[in-house]
Amino acid sequence: MTQMELAKRGIATPEAKAIAKKEKTNLNKLARAIASGRAVILHKDDGVVCGVGEGLATKINANIGASPDFVDAREEIKKLRTAVLAGADTVMDLSIAGPLDDILRAVVKNSSVPVGTVPIYRAARAAINGGGKIYDISEDGMFNAMQTHIKLGASFLTIHAAITRAGAKLARKRVLGVVSRGGCFLATWMMHNKKENPLYRNFDYILEMARERGC
Repeated sequence: MTQMELAKRGIATPEAKAIAKKEKTNLNKLARAIASGRAVILHKDDGVVCGVGEGLATKINANIGASPDFVDAREEIKKLRTAVLAGADTVMDLSIAGPLDDILRAVVKNSSVPVGTVPIYRAARAAINGGGKIYDISEDGMFNAMQTHIKLGASFLTIHAAITRAGAKLARKRVLGVVSRGGCFLATWMMHNKKENPLYRNFDYILEMARERGC
């Protein structure tokens, strides 16, 4: 069962207790926030937990990741350790080049804080490696990327489900372009394929994947 489901049943999990103690907040208040979806517990498979949301301290996230200009997993680990030493509560691997799975696996293994990812980057890289373009990403490719990141130990995922096809059309009139790389990928995909955002259309399926992860 998920933390939300357990909180709704009035069950105080060890993770919730640990966060309440660490943040010096009332456990029942935290449980209500989790039950209502206004707070979440990020966790790693090794037991590391981090609370995010209403009634909890503001958290600091640090972004790292390899780019087409420079790929070295060892350097990503150095960035990771520097970020955590500087006080980062979470780290995101935003790698878009190199051996993506190996880099993520190394980051998760060496991280003492929860690690997040952006699966659409992996799906886009797979399409490009196959000789295609961003708009050639398959819907299965998007969801397979999520499954892969979950299996590799990602504690949370960035899902660009908020931008719809109608929103993408409006975005074309912006003075500035879409500033989110993942959002731009999805907008491009929708405009070219003349289809609704698969992440929006299949959001319930994404929640099922998260539930299987035990989120």
